[in-house]
Amino acid sequence: MINNPKISNTCLRVFEVIKLLIQKPYTIEELITLLSEKEGNRNIYTQETIIKYITTLRVMGLNVAKEKRKFVLKKYPIDLNLNEKELKTLEKIENYIINEKQQSCCTEFKKLIGTLEKCFDNETTNRYNTNFSFLSVEKSVNNLNDIPLINKFEKICNDQQKLKIDYVDINTKNTDTYYLEPKCVKIINRQGFLQAYDTETNELKLFLLRNIRKVVQRPQKARQMWYSNEVIYRLDSEFAKIYKLKTEEKLLSQESDGSIIIQNCEEDKETFLRRLLKYTTHCEIIRPEKYRKKMLALIENTIDIYKEDAYESVNI
Repeated sequence: MINNPKISNTCLRVFEVIKLLIQKPYTIEELITLLSEKEGNRNIYTQETIIKYITTLRVMGLNVAKEKRKFVLKKYPIDLNLNEKELKTLEKIENYIINEKQQSCCTEFKKLIGTLEKCFDNETTNRYNTNFSFLSVEKSVNNLNDIPLINKFEKICNDQQKLKIDYVDINTKNTDTYYLEPKCVKIINRQGFLQAYDTETNELKLFLLRNIRKVVQRPQKARQMWYSNEVIYRLDSEFAKIYKLKTEEKLLSQESDGSIIIQNCEEDKETFLRRLLKYTTHCEIIRPEKYRKKMLALIENTIDIYKEDAYESVNI
């Protein structure tokens, strides 16, 4: 240590413990050995001394836990506040890795996110951990019982084999069979979803993991190269000024009347159509025709519901 009366060697030793725990977890014996080697004096560090330093770190507000005999720094002492644009950039990188099936990059990226996450301040975590699938599963889901399901389907996605599933529809509660090519697992509104291509309709869909009743991995490899999930739509000038593009969207053009033309690719199309419904006459799907027809059917079904309600109120 530094021989300077103006410097507290005890404080420096506490900071040395922080520096070590930032690198990785250590047992108390490993900390004694490493710190003693650095200072060249084994008599200074005892179990009681290390415990005192760890207690000091906890009093300072650092989250130091003990797991399997090792001290683990759960959160770094410096807070990192990422804005929405920065987190969107991380999500774009993740989506690229998933789409390109770069498994080695995916592993390294998760390690990077794990490191960054230890630095996230509470505001960053609370504001964004429901919207970004790369944040840790434990913090992202409401029900910890979902975690084994998420791990199971992440492995299924990595296997890249076609699937046959029995699925209970969220709205109708009917059980239907789907033939799928799995893409990835997403955490949306604190729930786990399988994002997969429906090989019968050629559409990208979301399936709530807890509603999947049966899974059969088929011998065929998933291809996914020929699917197109693109929808082009227009928002008029009233909403164009305030609209924020989703992660799955790209601005194609801004028209002379102030409206904008948007391309939507990866979003689950049932969710997408219901989202567009709130813009009423201010929004129009341009192509493909099948989604124009689906939007028309959704509008007609909505009108029928209101007609039924009106009829019942008249006859009460």
